[in-house]
Amino acid sequence: MKAVFSRSGGGVAFPIQVEQSEAKGKRFHVRYGLQVWVGLGYADAAKQLGECLFHALACEGMLDNEGAE
Repeated sequence: MKAVFSRSGGGVAFPIQVEQSEAKGKRFHVRYGLQVWVGLGYADAAKQLGECLFHALACEGMLDNEGAE
């Protein structure tokens, strides 16, 4: 696996990392704090990364998500 995205430090409560397999199929792993999603395809990895980023931003007070669905 090779790391292709990382967000940590600077007030980030939980690090976020995306890794991509170098083997055939190019599967992804998404890590957020202690949670790990493995063997994801492109679309599922992108969705999971987006959810992790939005959760982290909300926890850091960067988003006003009052009334959000």
